[in-house]
Amino acid sequence: GAVQECIPNDIGVDPAPSNRSALNQSTVAMNSSFMANLTNAINMSNITSRVYNATIYDCDDFADDLERWLQGLGYNATYTQYIKYLGVNSSTVDYAHAVIDVHLPGGGIIWIEPQTGKVINLDFDGDGRVGANVNQPYKNGHHPTDDNAKIYVYESAAAAAANGAPRD
Repeated sequence: GAVQECIPNDIGVDPAPSNRSALNQSTVAMNSSFMANLTNAINMSNITSRVYNATIYDCDDFADDLERWLQGLGYNATYTQYIKYLGVNSSTVDYAHAVIDVHLPGGGIIWIEPQTGKVINLDFDGDGRVGANVNQPYKNGHHPTDDNAKIYVYESAAAAAANGAPRD
């Protein structure tokens, strides 16, 4: 399975972000032509067949490469980083991870695990919307956006780094 410990833990505590977006997680049919084309594009990249290495090539590298690949093919793909905390209202980090998201022509969004190419669910509270900080400065500390997870969506890995999001 995908390794999900590749984003460094938060250091210090910053004030919570002031804005949050509620993104509509799509329930796009897995057999739709859009998904077939997207799956083919992901498979053509060969990114999912690369070897994970915690010090050289980990989740943020997979996400960066797949986001760029899909952007180059005309998909509206962006970079997402998230931290999932243990239990309800816990500030103890369970895991931190980087994935990509694809914004659909109809306005929805799907998240993709770049190490497997599979669609994943970031709607941790099950309300059909993913609470996220979109293109905002990264804030350290326990500031959940969706249930007990802190989710940040950026235009690219470079934009995430420029906004202070941790990378290795």
